[in-house]
Amino acid sequence: MLLIKVLKKLGMKQSMADTSLWYRMDRSMVLFVHTDDGKVAYSDRAMLDELLAGLRAEVTMGDETEDVKRMFNIAIEDSKDGRSIKLNQRAYLENMMTDHKLESKSWRAILPENLNMDRGSEQFLGVSGEEKPRGSDEPLDRDGRRRYLSLLQTVHWAARCTRWDLAVGVTLLAQVSSAPTKYHMSMLVRLAQYAHHTRGRSLLYPKKPKPATRKLDVFVDASAGNASKNRNMCGVALYIDGSLIDWACKTQPYVTLSSGEAEVCGVAIGATYVRYWQQLITEVEGVSVVSTIYTDATAAERFLNVPLHTSKMKHIYIKWTFVRDWVQNGYFALEHYPGEDNTADMLTKVLPEGRQTKLYRLGVPGSELEDETGLQGADKKTEKKVSFQPDVDHPPPKKPRNG
Repeated sequence: MLLIKVLKKLGMKQSMADTSLWYRMDRSMVLFVHTDDGKVAYSDRAMLDELLAGLRAEVTMGDETEDVKRMFNIAIEDSKDGRSIKLNQRAYLENMMTDHKLESKSWRAILPENLNMDRGSEQFLGVSGEEKPRGSDEPLDRDGRRRYLSLLQTVHWAARCTRWDLAVGVTLLAQVSSAPTKYHMSMLVRLAQYAHHTRGRSLLYPKKPKPATRKLDVFVDASAGNASKNRNMCGVALYIDGSLIDWACKTQPYVTLSSGEAEVCGVAIGATYVRYWQQLITEVEGVSVVSTIYTDATAAERFLNVPLHTSKMKHIYIKWTFVRDWVQNGYFALEHYPGEDNTADMLTKVLPEGRQTKLYRLGVPGSELEDETGLQGADKKTEKKVSFQPDVDHPPPKKPRNG
């Protein structure tokens, strides 16, 4: 409470969308506070000095530095051409392997098809009765459960901060965290090894002047009831001006009766993310936002855009009116998008390696997929390097003309 009073006294305003964010009304300074740590972005050095002097007079200040290269175990780097900022967790994932005493393995040893991760979530969780190695269903002891939760928490932080490709695996493994078996532990270890081997993956944010209008694109998708207890998985991938900013991989709270219903629920979840980011951008930057939600489900799109009532959909009336009300009031548009290029598909199910790589490339345009060849030593020299040329002014991925 003391910090809140001090910041208000110094002319800072607390965001209504996110209470950890503070900003000046002229948008010349933004402050992010997390527990006992804080980061400031500013355009006027004199205002920063005034803020720091006011804080020092009221609260105890720790170390201060202007060279921010690491924050919350996320490395902040400039790209090779200097036109973009890269966020990665290479060092964090390397420390994970050391702290948890895990053996490092190459890409080929942990491909999804080798893990049976591409045959649906039930096989991945080991609940479908498939044949597994003897003893794999044996529950972990107390120490084993502690190690399982500790490693799961470590991988989850990477999945939440920069490694969106890990999100679905973490979500599925978290569903059995109350009673994991040796089979689940082996899956988690391999997921961690996969994350370590692809530790060069980064999020890329081009350095561009602040526009008068921000473009917000949200891709949503839902699985077809292949998750635990037949509840659908919902994926949301959110882009601002073509850069991946936020994502979510969630199990829907109840069992849906059709794929159309599942997609409508997915759009409703995506709509909540749209409204949050719209409010945050408008507050902090003072610019307008043009938003579009993309779905690959034709039935859900028609149901939400056309005022039709059917017996199959009347039980989801509240979610339907929730989304349609916001569409009709102009908060966002709802459009169809081809499923083969929908990056949210990566957040709803475990995919084969080829499709996963394709969607990752679409989801992070301009990124470099480092340490992902799966080859070591002499073999790696013959592998063609994978690189991508960024198209920073184009939203990912491109929408076909025929819509």
